[in-house]
Amino acid sequence: MSASLPDILILGVGNLLLRDEGLGVHVIRALASSKDLPANVTLLDGGTLGPSLLDAILNCDRLILIDVARAGLPIGTLSRKTGAEIVGVMKAKQSAHEWGISEVLLQANLLGQLPVTIALLVEPQDISTLDTELSPALAARLPAITAAVMDEIAGL
Repeated sequence: MSASLPDILILGVGNLLLRDEGLGVHVIRALASSKDLPANVTLLDGGTLGPSLLDAILNCDRLILIDVARAGLPIGTLSRKTGAEIVGVMKAKQSAHEWGISEVLLQANLLGQLPVTIALLVEPQDISTLDTELSPALAARLPAITAAVMDEIAGL
């Protein structure tokens, strides 16, 4: 690996127990079996770790975040967001005491250490059913979503 290659963190977040809410985790698992990941890429199943993710985010040069977000788009639609666009579409906190990924990114930004960030967000079908499997609609899109992540890696 060349010293000039940036450290890229692929971070999949979400609750694996709530069907499509766990998409980011499913993408990380799919990528983990890939033989095509460059040596400068780290995969991280961020699940619902919240503030525990801050250190990993502060220690990378580039961040590719994978999550679901309700944006009123057709189910399975993949959106690419960067910079300030990310904050506007990330899901709201579930409780007053919980840190979500939005708060973690805000904290990194306040510290002046937010890496160049790309969010790949997918419109979910079902984020309330207790089930560790993706809905059929998102399961069918999983190969295209992982391919989009690989395209982003190549672009960085």
